[in-house]
Amino acid sequence: MIRQLRPRRDGSIALGLLLCTLIPLGAARVQQGGQIVFQSEVDGNTDIYVMGGDGTNVRRLTDHPTRDHSPRWSPGGSRIAFVSGRDDSRQVYTMDPDGGAVGRVTETRTGAQAPAWSQDGGRIAFFAMYREYGIHSIDRDGQNLRFLTGPPDRKGHPGNHFQEQSGGIDWSPNGRTLIFNAHGGGPDAASIWAIDADGKNARKLTEGGHDVCQAWSPDGRRILFLHIGNERGFFTMDPDGRDRTEIFRIEATGCPRWSASGQEIVFVMDGDIHIVSATGRNLRRLVELPGDERNPDWFDPAFARAVTARSKIPVAWGRIKRRRD
Repeated sequence: MIRQLRPRRDGSIALGLLLCTLIPLGAARVQQGGQIVFQSEVDGNTDIYVMGGDGTNVRRLTDHPTRDHSPRWSPGGSRIAFVSGRDDSRQVYTMDPDGGAVGRVTETRTGAQAPAWSQDGGRIAFFAMYREYGIHSIDRDGQNLRFLTGPPDRKGHPGNHFQEQSGGIDWSPNGRTLIFNAHGGGPDAASIWAIDADGKNARKLTEGGHDVCQAWSPDGRRILFLHIGNERGFFTMDPDGRDRTEIFRIEATGCPRWSASGQEIVFVMDGDIHIVSATGRNLRRLVELPGDERNPDWFDPAFARAVTARSKIPVAWGRIKRRRD
């Protein structure tokens, strides 16, 4: 299968290649394991794709006229949760790593978004509006719905001011705690919150700034997040919000996610997927694709059960681009 791609405005040239062959960007590529799932816009349509941890072997997993987005690997790599409007409303679905066996999980009339798996893969947390707009959790087969974050008028509670587009939800590796983002106190104020998995003990972890895109480290010892302000960049902190440490300063970026090893961070900058070490060193772009990428999530079989990813809709890209100074 050959796909012809159009040049970008900057003069770069995109070439269609045969069946998942990709031209690496740069001679000194660091080999990474596992699979990175992400969403990308091509020809005005947003679908889910997957590629190797080194940026090779890009494959399309969904091909639907509605928008498929916000993919997240299950802990064992056997399923991918994502959001789609294919049934006339935005709902959470899951699929196999090759794009097959798509199944709907949620059934809310007002939509669901930002799925996050529990540590055992048995439940999925998400934003929705069943009784109140907020965080819910549900069994992976769509049973046993629980509403976690109400009522919104409780003192000291985030209420309905959730920021589903600012990093969504992340479930702690020990399964006890969920972290999420909520805004308040002005248009530029946003805080990271935590709540127990049973919906109790909601508490604010950050305050007095704009902190978003929260993600647990694989060992559960640190929380990664993006701070937007005079010192914009990636920070980490303890699970109680203490020991706030800057690791990488950056001006424009999407939400970061940890690699399964905890040694790398994957994120989107200028519409392309990049990785940087967890110490803020060795920044590199994995690959530049014809559309804008968002929401990468990294699964590595070295740290979980192996995945065999075979795309039912194979697509491949390569790019020859002018060097950026």
